[in-house]
Amino acid sequence: MAGLCREYEFLRHKYELGALALPAHAWNFLRLRPANFPTVRIAQLAALLHARPALFDALLTAGSVAALEQFFRVAVSPYWQAHYRPGSPSKVAALGRSSIHLLIINVVVPLRVAYARHVGQPELVEQAVALLEQLPAEHNHLTAPYEALHFEHRTAADSQGLLAMHHGYCQPRRCLKCAVGSRILQHNLPPR
Repeated sequence: MAGLCREYEFLRHKYELGALALPAHAWNFLRLRPANFPTVRIAQLAALLHARPALFDALLTAGSVAALEQFFRVAVSPYWQAHYRPGSPSKVAALGRSSIHLLIINVVVPLRVAYARHVGQPELVEQAVALLEQLPAEHNHLTAPYEALHFEHRTAADSQGLLAMHHGYCQPRRCLKCAVGSRILQHNLPPR
């Protein structure tokens, strides 16, 4: 680790990068599983960038979830296979399937949609949505209330729709502007 610090200092001075290091308090390790520590995620990103030089093109052109799962399966360096934090030896799990699915949902699909809009190719948006339809639905604290109300969501496309509805209508209390909210309110009104 000391060698990495020396290398960083050398490159920082050589390229006049200034003080780019994050202060210690900016690193959030609280309420995270060790596999999600920022140190591990940075090591995984570095391994991905090293192993996949044409990253942007690959993220745009991979045709299936299976291809993307394979794409994201890269091994971190031996040091990071045995450490969660610098100087703290501990075995680190590889990026799991559910984490890869979250990367597809929250990175690959938005990247493809933004690129499609930028270049004016709506068929690329359809391909991005097709990826969401291949993935299982997300289950988290935001989708749980809708599950309790028996909202069906089988795919990630469905759960992303629920999240859009939640952020666009439920959270800002725009129930009357929402077809679903209006329907629920009509059913809950007392008879006259």
